[in-house]
Amino acid sequence: MDQVIINKLKNIDLHQKPKLEFARDMFLFSLYTRGMAFVDMAHLRKTNITHGYLEYKRRKTGHML
Repeated sequence: MDQVIINKLKNIDLHQKPKLEFARDMFLFSLYTRGMAFVDMAHLRKTNITHGYLEYKRRKTGHML
């Protein structure tokens, strides 16, 4: 994905539309985590961060990532 498009999306002011703001943030998080599935994002906890790394078990396959 083109960095210019990502920056435009990241910088859009959506404070007046909180649902769109949340959807945008979830999309960007998925993008930054190399395409993490929504179901995996929904099950993340603070304990998934250890020593500065995000570690989680993939719901579909059970693999640790």
